[in-house]
Amino acid sequence: MTAILNVSLMSLSLVILVFLPNFFDVYKTQEIYSMSHTLSMDTLSVALSLLVLWVSLMSVMYISDKNSEAFKTNMLVLNASLTLLMMLSFLLTDLFIFFVSYEISLIPILFMVWGWGGSFKKSKAGVFLLLYTSVMSMPLLLGILITQKMLKCYTWGVMEMYSHFSSFSSFIILFMMLAFFVKTPIYGLHMWLPKAHVEASTMGSMILAGSLLKMGIYGVLRVPFMHASTLVSSVVFLSVLTITIGGMCISSVLMIMMYDGKIAIALSSVSHMNMLLASLMVFSLSSFSSSYLVSLSHGFISPAMFFLFSMFYKSMKSRNIMLSRAATSMSCLSLVLMCFYVLMSNTGCPPSYNFWGEFTVFLTLLTFNPMFSVLPLFITSMCILSSASFMFSRMTSGDISFLKKWNMTPSNLYSLFFLLIPSLAFWKYPV
Repeated sequence: MTAILNVSLMSLSLVILVFLPNFFDVYKTQEIYSMSHTLSMDTLSVALSLLVLWVSLMSVMYISDKNSEAFKTNMLVLNASLTLLMMLSFLLTDLFIFFVSYEISLIPILFMVWGWGGSFKKSKAGVFLLLYTSVMSMPLLLGILITQKMLKCYTWGVMEMYSHFSSFSSFIILFMMLAFFVKTPIYGLHMWLPKAHVEASTMGSMILAGSLLKMGIYGVLRVPFMHASTLVSSVVFLSVLTITIGGMCISSVLMIMMYDGKIAIALSSVSHMNMLLASLMVFSLSSFSSSYLVSLSHGFISPAMFFLFSMFYKSMKSRNIMLSRAATSMSCLSLVLMCFYVLMSNTGCPPSYNFWGEFTVFLTLLTFNPMFSVLPLFITSMCILSSASFMFSRMTSGDISFLKKWNMTPSNLYSLFFLLIPSLAFWKYPV
């Protein structure tokens, strides 16, 4: 039964990957396809919806061989409800209904952290997640109510019509974007993310990194770019650019100092997301395109990193990458190669699809202000590359007395392989 389920999920995943490249070029096909008064589709919403669905299927493949039927049932229900809520949020045009769906999507993640966390600190991690996201969502609600009251603006489309007017001040937009910044997350509002990753199950971490963060990115891509004419000269958003570039650099430095592998991967996500936000704050055509590509490529690679590290944890019974000297036998060459590819893809090395997004982000920031960007970009690149190299050496080599086989079933190996297919298959789709 498990084999049949895996084959079905793989087939459906391949269908999704066939259609996903049609929505990479966000400027040649930006038409909105209205399904009703409150639901519509464009390239951004469809691409992120397909990404969320694909990550959800990959995480289901991971839990399909669990022994406990109760565990499988509960996690499948949470996974399905979270996927539907996130896809609904991407397709909604009504601002208030979008806000409701956007906030309700936190409930399944909270249950994943509280119900299946790995230590007694899971309650604290859930409270951090709840407080950060719920408190910062109040400005978004107030902003939506203000726009509806003052401008009679009820949908994304109507808001776009007002993008050329100065009645939207930069401060009001920044006020609304706090809810999106905390889910992306921007540095300074990111403390909930490492805690949630540490206490969540592997499935929860995969969904959190590959799907939930994309909801914050979706909001950031929607709101500021439509009001770029108002924001370009704003001191407020130049300050945000400074925070994101600094956060990108600091997160990468902290990542290389971390012993806990899950926290290191979470800080890597924080660094990449701040790189994305820094590029977007430039408000140019290339900044939007590069941020869009980084968000997609991060959705491919980050779940694979958490999946790979979960296999390492099962074998070594520890998340401390300093104490664990070996994990795999070199006889499993395919696993070693996949491990190498996952870690190098996270650094943006070709032939990973991540290369195109990070390359264009670097060009965008260097073109905007070379003196301001070159040092943080260099430090970030060196730290991420050094961390990936160190983690690979720890996970694939060591003394023979410590040598252990990875607890990798054929189902897990197939899941990891499918997690890596998009990053390789989409290499031929540059910006």
